[in-house]
Amino acid sequence: MVVTTANLFVNRGYDVGVVLIVGGGSLCNHLDSRVKLHVLNRRSRFDLRALRSFSDLANSYQITHVHSKHNFRFVFVANVVRNIKSPIVLHDHSAEVLTSGVQKTKLPFFIQFWLRGKFYIGVSESLVEWAIQNFKLNEERCFSLPNAIVCSQKTSEIEEYNPVDGIIRLILVSNFRRIKNIEFGLKLVRELLNRGLVVNLDIYGHILDKAYYSEIVDLARQLNLINNIKINTNETDISVHLNKYDLAIHCSKAETGPLVLLEYLCAGLPFVSIDRGEVTSVVVKQFSEMVVRDYQLDQWCSAISQIGRAHV
Repeated sequence: MVVTTANLFVNRGYDVGVVLIVGGGSLCNHLDSRVKLHVLNRRSRFDLRALRSFSDLANSYQITHVHSKHNFRFVFVANVVRNIKSPIVLHDHSAEVLTSGVQKTKLPFFIQFWLRGKFYIGVSESLVEWAIQNFKLNEERCFSLPNAIVCSQKTSEIEEYNPVDGIIRLILVSNFRRIKNIEFGLKLVRELLNRGLVVNLDIYGHILDKAYYSEIVDLARQLNLINNIKINTNETDISVHLNKYDLAIHCSKAETGPLVLLEYLCAGLPFVSIDRGEVTSVVVKQFSEMVVRDYQLDQWCSAISQIGRAHV
């Protein structure tokens, strides 16, 4: 969303800068060349040089847009070190706060109090309502802005879709975090195989939780899925690969978007998703068969058999 937002604004004639607190990654390559990239290379949590540099940069722009709560903490400290005069907007997409039984991203009370004088954007109505209630925010300064993507087909890079008789080729795109519930995807593949279907699943995602990643690899072995599961951890642009698959699955325990479902819709790739997030609340109205209410394997298997593009 940072890349999309920056590129959209610069395309409309705004002077846009992106500040990276620690360092850049491969997604920086997708920024428009007109977007100014500032890398602070913060060395510690209270790196005075980085804090002062950020404050100076923020004051050189008319609006400071802060992506996610953990960055908002840094901005708070930077403001204490050197006052930030430009209006500050927190753009929040923390789905975990809407889900019971998972670890929450929290803001200390004094930062919450500071937030009450700022602007807040949530990527779903339910998240905005949660923030107003829990942070006691001014409703007039709170806005809902659902996630969006720029839907452009890179026809020169995308492979032609070629179905394979008798095989269902599934894709799951999700970074390796426990809340993403990737283990359910593996159990689903095992169930499909037990029912006599030939299924292969490719998982695309970066390793954000090493312990969880190891658990997923171990589970694939335990379920005897080594020949049916392929994991890709270094890919940054999945759009060029989507046409290789018959169907996508999404089984996260908590979502506010999710962006990846928009990627699937853009590519014309059917999917089966758990009923989580703003995107599914829209999709279910027109394509009810693509959204499953809970984690009953029977329902997922039925949906995959019904809408999969492969001959099963």
